[in-house]
Amino acid sequence: MKDSKVLKPATLQRIVIALVMGALVFSLSSCGGGSRNQGDTGDTAANPLSDLAQKLQAKGRAANEVIEGEVGDTLTNTFFDWKIKSVTTAETLVGFDGDEISPITEGYIFLIADIETKNITKEKIPMGCPDYYLMFDYDGETIDDIAFEGFMDGMYTDETMLGPGDSLSGKIVFEIPPAATNLKICYSEMWNDNFEGNTYLFNVKLK
Repeated sequence: MKDSKVLKPATLQRIVIALVMGALVFSLSSCGGGSRNQGDTGDTAANPLSDLAQKLQAKGRAANEVIEGEVGDTLTNTFFDWKIKSVTTAETLVGFDGDEISPITEGYIFLIADIETKNITKEKIPMGCPDYYLMFDYDGETIDDIAFEGFMDGMYTDETMLGPGDSLSGKIVFEIPPAATNLKICYSEMWNDNFEGNTYLFNVKLK
């Protein structure tokens, strides 16, 4: 058997996205169900200008809602339908060169989600692994992580422009501690003007 390799650290793109996701998670507090209000101080009447500014920025676009599904369901956001067909775990995976790849973090395992997406707009839209992130509870904390960029055959694309009505499928890969609980694979709408829309998530239950 070939020697096992440790997956290389994230690229600059992954690091930047991770920082953005971290800020989003802080604002969400939790990726659980229900709705949220960005910038909510608990007294909306005391912030009429802030509330008005948010409505003007929205331009009629939906925001602040968290829509949940289970593995096997199809969720529809503003840009695409997406479905997680199955979720599995593995201690190592086989890379492009045939060598075994291990998670970056010692003691962690890989979580592999088989995903399918379809562009429901009339325009080309950018799609890729960094669009998705994983949230889970471990050791009293809620942790988030973005999907790895491609390192083996059959993975979801790192980056592409998906045409109207076109579909895309593949595997997105994360790493988790074996004792992780409350796993959720998430996508948060982000518009070109940096407006944050709704958050969509799949609850993951490992056997």
